[in-house]
Amino acid sequence: MSDLQKFFDEHFVDGTGVVYSQINGETFKVLEDDFFPADLVPRHWEKDFPTEAEFWTYENCGMTTGGYLSTLCCRLASGHGTEKERTSLLRQAQRTFKALRYIYEIGSQWEEGFFPKIWGNKFSHQTSTDQYLYAMFGMDQYYSFASEEERFLIREMIIAMTEFWMKRKYTLTYYHVNDMVWPPLRFPPFLMLASKYAAGEKKEILYQEGMRILMENLHKIPENSRRKSGRIFQVADAVTMDTMNIILMLENGSLPSSVRSVLLEGMEKMWFEARQTLTEDGFYCTSMPCDKESGRVLPGTEAQYGPRSAWSSMIVRAGLQMSCYLPHLKEETLSWAQLVMEKLTPGTMYYYHPADVERMAGKPCYTSRFSSGDAIVNCLWTASLLEMTNRNERKQSCNE
Repeated sequence: MSDLQKFFDEHFVDGTGVVYSQINGETFKVLEDDFFPADLVPRHWEKDFPTEAEFWTYENCGMTTGGYLSTLCCRLASGHGTEKERTSLLRQAQRTFKALRYIYEIGSQWEEGFFPKIWGNKFSHQTSTDQYLYAMFGMDQYYSFASEEERFLIREMIIAMTEFWMKRKYTLTYYHVNDMVWPPLRFPPFLMLASKYAAGEKKEILYQEGMRILMENLHKIPENSRRKSGRIFQVADAVTMDTMNIILMLENGSLPSSVRSVLLEGMEKMWFEARQTLTEDGFYCTSMPCDKESGRVLPGTEAQYGPRSAWSSMIVRAGLQMSCYLPHLKEETLSWAQLVMEKLTPGTMYYYHPADVERMAGKPCYTSRFSSGDAIVNCLWTASLLEMTNRNERKQSCNE
C-alpha cells in the first residue's frame, strides 16, 4: 500500500465510509472546535447551524466520497492485481457507494433526490451542484462493477437526483441567497446521465431537456472560464467540474458531432488556462493576473498571486481525463501529473499553503492549517489514472 493510500485510510474516512472534507493539517486528526479562533461569528443560514468544525469536516464530503469511488473504479477497470487484491478493491468500492447512499438517505428526510451537505454528519438544507456531480459521476463509473441490487439503487438515485433540480427549474436556496438560479450548464450532464438510466418516455424527456439547455447555452462553453475578469482564479474548482460535466455529455451516443466539437474545444481552452497556474513545486496558484483576450497569465510579483494549494491534483486529474479525448495533450498532461505526484506528500495536502498566509486577503487564515480531502482524493485518482495509462502503453508496446 502506498504511503498516500495508507495516510488516507488512517485519517480521512469516517465510520460510515464518508470521506472528510478537511482534517487538522498539524495533527492529522478530525477537526474540533478549539482548532478555530474563539471570536468567529457563528454561521446563521441554518436553523440549527453547524459549528466551524462540523461545517468544514463535511463541507465537501459528497465530492470527496464520490471522487474516491471513481478512484477505486479506475483501479478495478485496469484489471490489474491478484484476485485477492481485486476482491479487496471491490469491497472498498461497495463501502464507498454505501457512504454515498448514506448521504442520499439523510437528504431524503426532505425529499427523494436531495443530496445534502451533511455538516456534523447531520441533515442540512444546503447542497451544491458539485456535490451532485462527483457523486453521480462516481456512481456511473461503479455501475458496471455493482451488484444487481446496487444497480437498481444507482438508477433510482441518479434519476431522482436529476428530477430534484428539474422540478425546481434549476433554482435552490444557497446559503443566504434565496431561490438562486444555478448556472445552466451544470444540468445537461445530469439530464443526459439520467436519460441513460431511464426507460420509456422519461428517457427521451430527460435527454431532450438536457439538449434544450445545452443548445441555449452552448456559446458559454467552457462554463467556468475566468479570463474575462482579468484574473485566472480558483481554476482548480472550475476545471474539475467542467471536465467531468463535458465527459458526461461526450459519452452520450446521441450527441450531435457539431456539439461534440464545441465541447472538445472548450476542454482544450480549460487546460490552456489551468496549466499556467501549476507550479514547479507541485501546487497551483489560486489567483493570477491574465490578459482578458488571450487568457495568458501575466508576469507579476508574489503579492499579485493568490496562495498556493494542493488542489493542483484536481487540475492534473482533469488533464489526464481530457487527454483521452484530446490525444495531442497526452504528453503535456502526463508530464504535469507526474510532477505533481512526485512533489505532493501526505503532509502537504494543503487547502492553502501555510507559507502563503500573507497572500490570503479576504480568506480566513485558519484554512492554511487544513489538510484537504479534495486534494488527497484527487491525488489518489490521478495516481490510478497514471497507472492505467502506463499499463495501456506497455500493453500497446508489447502488441507492436
